[in-house]
Amino acid sequence: MLTREHLQSPQLQQDIRDIFGGMERGSGSSGWLKDMYLQKAGTLDAMFNYEAMIIAANQELVREGREPLYVIYPADGLAIADSTLGFVNTAANADKKEFFLKLREHLLSPDVQEDIFDTGFRTGLIGMNPEKADRDIFNPAWGIDLQRTISPIPWPPADVIQESLSLYQTTFRKPSFTVFLLDVSGSMEGTGLASLKKAMTGLLDQRTAGRYFLQTSSRDVMAVIPFNDRVQSGWKVPGNKPEDLERLVDWVRRLKTSGGTNIYLPVMKALEIFSNEENLTDYLPAVLLMTDGKSNKGSLRELESYWKGLNPQFDLPPVFGVTFGEADETQLQELAQFSTGRVFDGRKHGLEQAFRQVKGYN
Repeated sequence: MLTREHLQSPQLQQDIRDIFGGMERGSGSSGWLKDMYLQKAGTLDAMFNYEAMIIAANQELVREGREPLYVIYPADGLAIADSTLGFVNTAANADKKEFFLKLREHLLSPDVQEDIFDTGFRTGLIGMNPEKADRDIFNPAWGIDLQRTISPIPWPPADVIQESLSLYQTTFRKPSFTVFLLDVSGSMEGTGLASLKKAMTGLLDQRTAGRYFLQTSSRDVMAVIPFNDRVQSGWKVPGNKPEDLERLVDWVRRLKTSGGTNIYLPVMKALEIFSNEENLTDYLPAVLLMTDGKSNKGSLRELESYWKGLNPQFDLPPVFGVTFGEADETQLQELAQFSTGRVFDGRKHGLEQAFRQVKGYN
């Protein structure tokens, strides 16, 4: 079982950094990671994911006449996605309990368990019945081991998990190079800009960021660019020195609103910043676009033309949109699809929660 002593081992820390150093993209969702891999399989060498997601990816790759992945199992323990489907009984949802119990009974029925098994998910407690496995799904040619005994990783105490997550943010993960694009157009006047400043302050204040596992590491690079219908002067901070982050916070707090909205120009500026970085492969680059409005200038076609004109020596970094106010998700979804990014809703649960979700992908 993992202990605090393990986490402080210089050799273990270096081994973990070496593993994460080979990553080109991260993901907060196993299903989204599988879909993203299918889009970029020609430029990626491997995917670290659940067995069922590898099977699903291989089925699609084979249908398209592309080379499937070959499964490699870690020898000393596997993470198993066996989170309990539970019901929290409160006065507000008491009328839903009967439906939940019927749903649980349905999912655990033999026929449904067999249907789930036939999609590539193991349904036994620790494995499967190899004799009943469809070899077109659990395909030995893909490295699927039907005889393998699953050895789950034992969970360490809560304080060790807490320290592991903090060390991941500050020490273990591949450093990120994130360009934050902040909408300061006229529609942001009032609560929009106030919410944006509060969220950015929470992200840059490392004590607050630590509560959400959003800490900046000493190897990260962060650039912040305000925009309306034009790109304004930005601010770039390498590392996590408190005095540098405090100056950036003061600068963000002084931002004011004016003008219209063009979400494409600042993305072009972010791509220009990345193209001028000599060692971009040492980072996980990403663009975080926060806006409350519909772009009334620019277009995705202009952005695509600009990207091609850069003649880049690297893959297009993902653009993650964060919405609040009356943001037009259509344009953000197009940007996300163009760059294999995602759109996160900052309106329902707040910008801090949206930042936390984005960090799972960067």
